[in-house]
Amino acid sequence: MHGIAAKRLQTASVQAAEPHPLTPTQRRTLLAFWRLSERNGRPPTYRELARCLDRSGHAVFLVCATLARKGYLVRGVGGSRTLTVCRPAPPLFFILSEASS
Repeated sequence: MHGIAAKRLQTASVQAAEPHPLTPTQRRTLLAFWRLSERNGRPPTYRELARCLDRSGHAVFLVCATLARKGYLVRGVGGSRTLTVCRPAPPLFFILSEASS
């Protein structure tokens, strides 16, 4: 199997592994969120994420809201920096993200 058919098969198997498939923008945002959290020892602000991703704060907010709705991020009660990674993404997520960086 070559070309487009092979790519479709690969995409289908990645989506089957993830209960809520992520778009490339969502993957980049989740990876940036995870990296900034690890580096700083606390969750990043929307502004920090926006600077890292070269996006607007509102665009980052909307992507994070979608990630929370899909169950990848969870928002705590009250205060700032309450957004945290809820569940680990499949290892394939990190492998694919590292390869595209």
